[in-house]
Amino acid sequence: MEQTDTIRQVIRTIDELNQQDPNQVMHQGQLWSKEYLNSIYMTEQLQRYVPKPSIALQIACRAHHICRWQIARSDYPTGKAGYYEWRKSLYRHHSQITRSILEQHDVDPSLCDQVCAMIEKKNIRQDAETQCLVDVICHVFLLHYAESFSEKHEAAKIIDILEKTWKKLSDRGKTHVNELSISEAVSGFLSKAELS
Repeated sequence: MEQTDTIRQVIRTIDELNQQDPNQVMHQGQLWSKEYLNSIYMTEQLQRYVPKPSIALQIACRAHHICRWQIARSDYPTGKAGYYEWRKSLYRHHSQITRSILEQHDVDPSLCDQVCAMIEKKNIRQDAETQCLVDVICHVFLLHYAESFSEKHEAAKIIDILEKTWKKLSDRGKTHVNELSISEAVSGFLSKAELS
């Protein structure tokens, strides 16, 4: 993926912030900051999914969870309404931090707007690049998080989450799932889900 020196500096700044995540996870025998590892997963999957992604898509994939730990789910009411309120707050939080980084590096305002609109998930079905970001997010969930999620919840909840994940995917994103190295456990739940 081609990047200018400025964009490399932007990505480096995003990484430096995500490496401050106090939540640590084990990966390949070493501890990683959780959201930094997520950003690596996102970039890796983007490279597999889109041969020549735009600069905006590269940045949005890297920054879509930036400093996520700073807004806790527990700070919002329980239930569906509280969950969606938390998610909207996260989108704004990620977008604001990313915009600050882009402006710090004198990135063109139109590119700033494009990246932040993608991170806030605006016009998902209408904007191809935002939909692509969502596809990559769903692919990363299926590859790296769905199995551990399945170990903590009942089958009905897992299948429900997988069905909701599937609905977020574009037709191309759904087709690409066949190319993912998904675990047997997740594949088994997908086979039981109503996917359309």
